[in-house]
Amino acid sequence: MCLVSNRHRYRAVGELKRAVLIIQRCKLIDENTLYVFDIDETLMVYDGIDRKWWKKKMVENNENESLVLEEWLKQIANHEPKHTHASSFNTFLENVNKNNIVCLTARKGSLQNITEQHLSQIGVKDIPVYYSYGSCKGKILKEIIIPNYPTINNIVFVDDNKNNISSVNKAFYNENIKVQCYYFVHNL
Repeated sequence: MCLVSNRHRYRAVGELKRAVLIIQRCKLIDENTLYVFDIDETLMVYDGIDRKWWKKKMVENNENESLVLEEWLKQIANHEPKHTHASSFNTFLENVNKNNIVCLTARKGSLQNITEQHLSQIGVKDIPVYYSYGSCKGKILKEIIIPNYPTINNIVFVDDNKNNISSVNKAFYNENIKVQCYYFVHNL
């Protein structure tokens, strides 16, 4: 089954390999497509840190996001990330124009150095990274990223957060750019 074409929907995938295969099968690989990948819990994971960890820490810290982010930073500073599926991602990179791939993370821009270090550790290099902390990913994609890619008429967006998928769908609802979204759930 190919991706859902309705702009308000998405295709749930549990493995990056499966998402890449669907992208290839649906012929979404062309020069006019921008591929946008989230980073944390989509391209890479850290042992012990997942959605349950975030929920638990938010409860423990009375919903104080700053405290949770501080603890998360300590955790990721001491752990090397793991790629969710290096071989399929590398195969994907071989089949697309690498200039049409970006990462869009909810991290703060001040984390650029550690983000690039961790991406490099999982073998992801020379791909632009955009930071959306405090803003909707749809807004960042539409207002900051897309203007750098004037020939794009398709977007493939892969993220582990349904709110981010929704914001991308909403941002491009009445636009001439077709958006295909994948909801990625990493199987730890």
